Amino acid sequence: MPQPVWITPAGSLGTIPEGVFYSVSVQAEAPGQDVFFRVIAGELPDGIQVTSNGQVAGTPSAKTRVQGVPTEVGIDVTSRFAIRAYTTKVVNGVILIDRLADRTFTI
Repeated sequence: MPQPVWITPAGSLGTIPEGVFYSVSVQAEAPGQDVFFRVIAGELPDGIQVTSNGQVAGTPSAKTRVQGVPTEVGIDVTSRFAIRAYTTKVVNGVILIDRLADRTFTI
């Protein structure tokens, strides 16, 4: 079985204004298999999440963390994160990651 191949190019997924709902799909394919997605590194803006079907969605808030404490943001902030596209297989009744491909994005 082949590795997932990313369709969505690496890099920016756009600029999101504070308090405005945002939704975009990231896409990868692996012929004959379902592809799932999850964040593996970095940090998404508060209020944004990645679902297992590749939806990057939510309403961002204008807060960032300084030493773990939420702080108001008065300037544009870039969030950098990596998403893993992967397929699964069942071994002895346990679902395992089979093939994978990672890609880095920013918002």
